[in-house]
Amino acid sequence: MSSTEFRRLAEEPLQKVLKRKALHVSLCLALLIPLAPWFVEGGARLGLDPHQVPLLTYAVLALGAALFNSLQIRIPHYRERLLAISREMRRRILGYLKQIAPRSEGLAKQVEEMGRVLDRVEDSLTRFISEVEREYERKFGYIAITFALLSIALSYALFGSYVAYGIVALAVVDSLSAVLTKLLPRPKVFKHSAWSIVITFSVFAAVLFVGGVPLRTSLLISLAAIVAENLGIEDNLTLPIVTTAVAYALHAPTPLYY
Repeated sequence: MSSTEFRRLAEEPLQKVLKRKALHVSLCLALLIPLAPWFVEGGARLGLDPHQVPLLTYAVLALGAALFNSLQIRIPHYRERLLAISREMRRRILGYLKQIAPRSEGLAKQVEEMGRVLDRVEDSLTRFISEVEREYERKFGYIAITFALLSIALSYALFGSYVAYGIVALAVVDSLSAVLTKLLPRPKVFKHSAWSIVITFSVFAAVLFVGGVPLRTSLLISLAAIVAENLGIEDNLTLPIVTTAVAYALHAPTPLYY
């Protein structure tokens, strides 16, 4: 985060930051699913090597994010085009349903109400994306997501299920640092404020300790995560893999995942 980005974060409405980080935490924690035994066993039943199921999942997600970003860069107004196509298709389908349906006033009203519900859902989703989306994401795509997925895929390829530490760090450290920097912007140290760094370090260490990691190991992993978050050029890339590598090097308890 450059000084310009730091200033933009300070100027951003708190509600927008909270919404974006709530979504961030939800998506990060969802990345633990490919490590769950039931998910791996499901892939094995399809004939896949169990050890390759999480890696394949993360690789496909990273590739999908990269392709999505390429689309946004090459076709900047793709979203408006897709919305227009979606609305036109929906209009035609609902019109066709009205034609083939029996001449029932009640059924016609149900079809029309269905169209209105779909319009409201689409409008709500579009409005939510606009509220949480950052300016550079509108121009260049969701590159932070691509970097995060790439880092997680590499972390799993190198360190196996220890990637869980990197995923939790991405959820806790990245989100809490941004919110606390918004609430306590001074004094600034590196990318975040001093109070943000101290509190985030403490909270992440506490999360690890409560999760069964020894205190000394928890403090060292938390320190590595804070350094990666504040000194990395792109924290979504450095935070997961650095945290995972340190947890692996310290022989932290193996996460309860595959």
